[in-house]
Amino acid sequence: MTVKIPIKGEVMDSDWGTILDNVGIANVNPASFQKALNDANGDDVELDIASSGGIVESAAEIASLIHDYSGKVTTVVQGAAYSAASVIAVSGDVVKMAPTSLMMIHRASTQSAGNTNDLSHDATMLATVDKALSAAYQAKTGKSQEEVLNLMNNETWLTAQDAVDQGFADEVQENDKELAVTNSLSPLISKQAIEKLKALSTAKIDDVKNSHQSILNNKLKILKEE
Repeated sequence: MTVKIPIKGEVMDSDWGTILDNVGIANVNPASFQKALNDANGDDVELDIASSGGIVESAAEIASLIHDYSGKVTTVVQGAAYSAASVIAVSGDVVKMAPTSLMMIHRASTQSAGNTNDLSHDATMLATVDKALSAAYQAKTGKSQEEVLNLMNNETWLTAQDAVDQGFADEVQENDKELAVTNSLSPLISKQAIEKLKALSTAKIDDVKNSHQSILNNKLKILKEE
């Protein structure tokens, strides 16, 4: 039996992620992921990934959980595995890419302020984070740290076949699930929100139909009495 675990939305810390879980907003966080693995109870799992990335530390924690899991972990990039999400993607025992999916790797970034000591400290910190991230890519691809850091420095975008050719993925897998490709300057409504709106709309329509039917029945009753 293979248990499917969705890796959708932004990668974030467990505290904030748990709050979003409670209101039904898609996200990826270590606490929820750990629970999903506990529920899988050693069965093989498939991680269905469509994420633009997020917090590096959370992605690193999830990657560690994947490596420590007793069952086989297959990661399937369905739409996007950008930035921190790519670290999760390459951590699977088997990495698959849907034909139209993309992977992107780049150097870590942060917002910095303060004096020269503060800025120098942050620059050193980011360089260390880059090396930590490169280790995940090195382990999957067999490339040297210099090669990987060069790809990250250039913000490398990989098609499904590029990812396979460069060693970031094992195969391109046909995927019959509908993928959303957008070209928009404004955020789109999530599929979950749309489904909730549909449910509410359906309920309202049913209420109106029932109300109209009730009125019609009453009119028919009056006519019969006459």
